[in-house]
Formats: sequence, C-alpha cells, structure tokens
Amino acid sequence: MMTTMRQNMADAYAEGHHEAANLLDRLTDLLGDMPPPDADGINWGNVGSLRHVIAMLKEVETHLEGATK
Repeated sequence: MMTTMRQNMADAYAEGHHEAANLLDRLTDLLGDMPPPDADGINWGNVGSLRHVIAMLKEVETHLEGATK
C-alpha cells in the first residue's frame, strides 16, 4: 500500500511539474504577444496590466524560492 501511495504521489508531482512547465511556456508566449516597449499606442492601461503581471510573477517566484529551501 505504501508503494502505491508513493507512486501516486510521484505521478501527481510529475504531472504537476509538466503542467507548470507548460504554463510557463504559455506565459512566455503571451508576454511576447504584448506590445513591445517602443510600440505606438502604449497607454496607462498597458502599464497597469504589465505591473499586475509582474506582481503575480513575483508572488510565484517567492513561493518557489521558499519551496526549494
């Protein structure tokens, strides 16, 4: 029974790790789709959206830094 629980845990972790890596790839693509800094028409809404994304990414970074210690 312990082996089954450990295998389920390992499988769940591997699945989660793969999903997180795919999300990171998707986020990289989405960030690349945002207007570049020198684009015409940048407005304060764009700035606010980007700052919001940065704040959320910093939260993830902080969480992951704690998980690796």
